[in-house]
Amino acid sequence: MLATISPCSSHLEETLSTLRYASQARSIVNTVRINEGPQDRLIRELKAEVERLNSEMEKNRHREVNVQSSSEEVENLPSEEVEKLRKETVEAKVQVEMMNNETFRYQQQMTNIMKQNDHLSEQVYEKNKQLEESKIQIETLNKELKPMNALLSATQNELQENVNKIDLLNKEIAQLQSSHEEFKQKYQDLIKRNNDLEEKLNLEQSENDKVFSKKNELIENLKSENNLLKSDLNTARNELHQMKSIIDDKIVLSKDEKLEMDSKLKNKDEDLCLTKEKNEKLKVDLKQAHSDIKKLQSKINEERKKVESFDKLSKELDQIKDENKQLKEKVHKKKNKEIIELKSDKEVLEKNLFNANEKLINAENQLDKNKQTSLENIQLIKEYEQEIQKLKDENNSLDTNLKNIDVKLQKTKNLIDENNKNSNAINLENEKLILEKDKEIKNIKEENIFYRNESAKALEQINDLKKQLEELSKQGKTENDKLKKEIEKYAKEIKAMKNDYKVLEEKHSKAVKDLENVHLQDKTVSENALQQKNIEIDKLLKENESLKSELNQLKEKCHEITTELNRTNEKIEKEKLKMIEEKMNEIKTLKEDNSLLKKQQCSTRDELLKALSIIEQKSHKLEVLENEKQQIIDDKCKIVGQLQLEITELHNAIDASNNKLRNIENNLLLETNRKVELEDKLKKLENKFKALEEDKTILESRVKNAEHLRQNLQTELSWMAGERSFSEYQIETNKNKDKASFKHAVMMKDVEVYGFITDNLYPHHWEHLTRKARDYAEKYKIPYEFEKGEDCVIVRHLMLSASTTLNHFQFNQWLEKIEKNNLWFREMDKDWPWEVDFRDYFTHESDKPLEFVDNENGFLDPIVWRDTMLRRHVRGIREDVDALIVHFSSTEDSLIYSILSRLKAAADRLEEVTVNRNLKK
Repeated sequence: MLATISPCSSHLEETLSTLRYASQARSIVNTVRINEGPQDRLIRELKAEVERLNSEMEKNRHREVNVQSSSEEVENLPSEEVEKLRKETVEAKVQVEMMNNETFRYQQQMTNIMKQNDHLSEQVYEKNKQLEESKIQIETLNKELKPMNALLSATQNELQENVNKIDLLNKEIAQLQSSHEEFKQKYQDLIKRNNDLEEKLNLEQSENDKVFSKKNELIENLKSENNLLKSDLNTARNELHQMKSIIDDKIVLSKDEKLEMDSKLKNKDEDLCLTKEKNEKLKVDLKQAHSDIKKLQSKINEERKKVESFDKLSKELDQIKDENKQLKEKVHKKKNKEIIELKSDKEVLEKNLFNANEKLINAENQLDKNKQTSLENIQLIKEYEQEIQKLKDENNSLDTNLKNIDVKLQKTKNLIDENNKNSNAINLENEKLILEKDKEIKNIKEENIFYRNESAKALEQINDLKKQLEELSKQGKTENDKLKKEIEKYAKEIKAMKNDYKVLEEKHSKAVKDLENVHLQDKTVSENALQQKNIEIDKLLKENESLKSELNQLKEKCHEITTELNRTNEKIEKEKLKMIEEKMNEIKTLKEDNSLLKKQQCSTRDELLKALSIIEQKSHKLEVLENEKQQIIDDKCKIVGQLQLEITELHNAIDASNNKLRNIENNLLLETNRKVELEDKLKKLENKFKALEEDKTILESRVKNAEHLRQNLQTELSWMAGERSFSEYQIETNKNKDKASFKHAVMMKDVEVYGFITDNLYPHHWEHLTRKARDYAEKYKIPYEFEKGEDCVIVRHLMLSASTTLNHFQFNQWLEKIEKNNLWFREMDKDWPWEVDFRDYFTHESDKPLEFVDNENGFLDPIVWRDTMLRRHVRGIREDVDALIVHFSSTEDSLIYSILSRLKAAADRLEEVTVNRNLKK
């Protein structure tokens, strides 16, 4: 476990908490516990206790034996010590007797408990057996009912979905109905408002009509009066104009007439004023009438607006009515659709429910159909067998044809062998001729030797024969040219033969490719043989026809090759004869030359040497021609071998086709076997179906038995509940007894009895106390780790390698102190028997000696130990810094030097803090 902590004293609490957590996490151990009941655990613990007491009894017996053996030694001791020992032995005997009595009592209790436990265990075992049997039966029933439950669950789920759909539809319908009712209420309110407005409008219209009628009457009267006034004014104006004209005409009138006229004018003026006043009054009345008309028009406009709003409202109402109708129609449609869907769902569910019953009928029908299909398959297999027999017959006919072809091929082979034999005979004849020529050449050489001997005599005639030698050299050149031309012809023929060989190779490669294609087709046929048998049979027939055609072609090729071989052999024989004739002619010429030389006896050594060189050249040419002839024969032999290989490949192809037919036969056999297997499977399925029906009846009977068992189990469970209540009553009485003994031990302050009771009767109390201590350690930041032992608690310090063991009384007392004070301080733990491991801590020679002070009881104080260890570590840090800072200079390694100087200052500060802390203490 790794934990990161800070060396600063201000973070002490955080470091302690991290260390506490790390130690607790490191000390986590998975304790294995037996999965047992409380009674079994009690029995096991009591057995262990009895064994422990027996071991203690044996130890005490050994002690008594040791005491008896050491009694002789005791006699030699002084009397006071003997008396002390006697007293101690008496006390020990009394204690032993007490322990024996207690053990006897506990053994009796154990025997009684064991008897009760055995009786209960037998009952429980029987009940468990019955329960297991019932569980097994229930499991089997559950397994058998699983498919039915699955069907039921599926149908239930579908029904629930449909019910949910119906609920949703009902909710939507209710919402629509509520909205419809709201719309109805709004519609009724609007109708009421509309009626009220119509009544108001009717009243206002009636009033307005009355006012309009009155106003119209007034306006008409005013108009009539105005018209009269206008007519009066017009008449007056006309009169004035007349008067003015009269005045203009009669200027020289008398004053009386003027006065009359003035009076008349005044009267007229007065009348005019009156008419003006009347007109003004009428104008005022007209203005008032106009204002009244405007007011009425505004009212009319307002009423028109109201009427328009009313029309709008009526239109909106009509729209709302239409929408309501549409909504109703939609709702009705939805309801109808949903009802139809629900009906369809119900029908589907009914169908699903009936399908469960119909599946069995369908299974029977399927079995019948499978039987019919199996019969049809049998008929098809018979038809396939007939077709295969036909194919076999065709294959046999092909085999006969192939055998005939093999016979013909063997004949061709025999012909080729005969040709080879003829060629060998020709070669032997040629060899014989060559041997004869060699003999003749040897004779010529002997003659030449003879002529050499005589050449010494013919040196004088050399000059005369030079001209003849030049002529002979010219003839030799011409002969060499002829030989070169013949060699070129042979080379051309060889090239032609090579081209023929290449053509044959190409044909052979084509034949190989065709065979590979045939193999690929065969593979595809073998893979898809079961699916496309008729197609394969057609393909095989076509392939057989193609093979027949190829065989015919190959026969033709073989015939052509044999003809070509015969032709080539004839050509070679002709060429050999020509060469032999030419050589014979050359030999004749040589003989003639030799005769001439004999006759002339004027040949010289040089001429003989030239003749010998010419003869050697010609012999070399003969050897070259023979080698070329052998190469041509070897090439022809290779071609024959290739043809033989092609024939073997054709045989292999025929064998492959035969293997294909065999594979097809095997596939048919496999299909027949499969048919038999299918029939067996059908029979097995029928048997399984019958077995399932029988199992169904058995399951129904088992279900009935399970119900009876359930009823019996309920009665047994009620009886067990009564026994449980009785056992609980006994446990409570035992608890009360234990509590009384526990109280007595506490009152008497008997630590041993207290520990014995708590350890044996309350073994879980240790766990409770350890949990309590761990909670306090987290709460009050106690740097300890608690681990439960058999009869004690092991306490370990988190920072130091210190540990101690506490008994039940000490541990409980320490926890009670913490509970009373609600605090923990270090002085509480000074009296504990701490033990420290000094293996990891040693002092350096240059260090000051570490002071380890013991407490009053002689044990080490962990607090002092921690402070001393802090001082030890601080001193070590300072020494390490002093050792390192020497190796780094302040100029070259300024960074490292500055870091080390800071560390040194921090170490000095830590040492001061620790020293001051110890001084304060």
